[in-house]
Amino acid sequence: MTADQAGLLEVALPVPLFQTFTYKLGTAASRIPEAGSRVVVPFRNRKEIGIVLGPAAYDGDPRKLKRIIEIPDDYPALSDGMIALCRWMADYYVVPIGLAVRAALPAAMSGAAYPRPSRKTHRVVRLREDLPTLTHREKAFARAPQQRAVFELLESLGGSSTLEHLLERLAFSPSVLKALEVRGLIAIHAEEVERDPFALRTGIAQASHNPTAHQLQALAKLENGDPGDVFLLPGITGSGKTLVYIELLRKVVDQRGQTAIVLVPEIALTPQTVDRFRAVFGDRIAVLHSALSDGERYDAWLALKRGEKRIAVGARSAIFAPLSDVGAIIVDEE
Repeated sequence: MTADQAGLLEVALPVPLFQTFTYKLGTAASRIPEAGSRVVVPFRNRKEIGIVLGPAAYDGDPRKLKRIIEIPDDYPALSDGMIALCRWMADYYVVPIGLAVRAALPAAMSGAAYPRPSRKTHRVVRLREDLPTLTHREKAFARAPQQRAVFELLESLGGSSTLEHLLERLAFSPSVLKALEVRGLIAIHAEEVERDPFALRTGIAQASHNPTAHQLQALAKLENGDPGDVFLLPGITGSGKTLVYIELLRKVVDQRGQTAIVLVPEIALTPQTVDRFRAVFGDRIAVLHSALSDGERYDAWLALKRGEKRIAVGARSAIFAPLSDVGAIIVDEE
């Protein structure tokens, strides 16, 4: 690559054209984005979000190239492995690479108008000062009984609570909180909260069950398999395949520290599958499917990307879960 070609990047755009595009870094760019990074670029008379595929080989005049407008993330959205999968998809299904790449990302990450997806937040109230004696308390709240009630409610809740929970427990006006904040007795700030439509589901109790001889035999083969091995586990509904899946994931996730993907045949079956797996793996389960809102899907994707969740459950699109070190992919009812 010549000096003139330094900083030129190959970018895949979500447009129905069988080509990639070359852009150069903007003058304000503080770094060269890695492969898999999202970038905001000009395209015709609009802006688009594209994915950097790597350095570009360009034999034209670099001065005529358009500049990247923005690099919205601090990290690549797609791993090298996911880019390779998208390239394979584009070739196998004969689709533009930009459309294949877009399919691998949540819809909330493809809008150039708002390149940084919004997160849901709630207001959290925390105590900043302690009033240890009754004398201090009487003096502080002599003419403010509502402030005292809110202050003491926060104390009873461990010194911190969401505003919604406080209002459920006690009726008070916004001016009460404002006064406590001005006096330095409390602090109020916004915290991000995950949009998880399955979080409030009660789930099901995990019944104790000793694997049968056939289940143990299947588990032994699965656990001793090499990376890339494919196994077919036959069995009618109710024959105990899910138990085999769960025991396999105990080995993969709990013992080996890897991640896993569980694909179900249709969205309608996702809730019961999530309940079964959450009974064992708790909040390490994230759900990905097209019936979720854009915000819910982005939050699940982000939790998987950050490593906060270890198992992705969903229909077909869950295959694009941004997991590293995947130890098992289970395709139920294949």
